[in-house]
Amino acid sequence: MADPRPIWNAHMAKLVAGLGGVDAASAVLEARWGQGSKGTVSKKMAGQLAWTLDDMWALTEAAQDFSLRDWIGDSSPRAAERLCLTQGVSDLVREMGEAVPALLALQAAPDDARLRGRAVQEVGDVRAVADRLEDYLGGGA
Repeated sequence: MADPRPIWNAHMAKLVAGLGGVDAASAVLEARWGQGSKGTVSKKMAGQLAWTLDDMWALTEAAQDFSLRDWIGDSSPRAAERLCLTQGVSDLVREMGEAVPALLALQAAPDDARLRGRAVQEVGDVRAVADRLEDYLGGGA
């Protein structure tokens, strides 16, 4: 697993800069938690000390910049699962959007073998995507 600290530190440096620098960031920490010194913030900026969750929380709130929280959330296994599920739903909607007109065209000309073949193909595509989603959700046989 890659070391996340450089990314965390880059986000924190952006927050500190966005707030107006070390003085402002230490003032935010002091106001929020009752402790926070320029020296400590400077050491954290230099990588000599680690940023804490408390630091991140206070500075993201003060700056109204939640990119670090988003990055943390996006790096979780649940985020990957949400992305996979979202893609599956998107695929299902797309395939259904292709199947409906094919079925309606067949309804208008039920004896047309070409339209029947297209409708069968489109319904099969919907079924394939739905089966993949069902397997993903753990409901497959």
